[in-house]
Amino acid sequence: MIASVRHWVSGVLILIAVGMVVVGQTALAGRLKDYDYVFYWGICMLVTFLAAVAAIIEMAAIRRQSRREHTQLVEQTFKNVDPESL
Repeated sequence: MIASVRHWVSGVLILIAVGMVVVGQTALAGRLKDYDYVFYWGICMLVTFLAAVAAIIEMAAIRRQSRREHTQLVEQTFKNVDPESL
């Protein structure tokens, strides 16, 4: 459940950041002046930063899950081994 929420949050943040860049470079290219320009691109940078943080959190969660599954697999494998056959 939490993993799917993380996936959705990451995806939405990336889509918002990409959408803001596209809109900022096309429709708003000549319309943003002074503080509006700085504010718009500041928000775009903030959303991009949040997307990067979400990606790092996602990578850490995947790494943690992979490590946990690896440990379980090793324990399960050695639990089924007969020590006298070694």
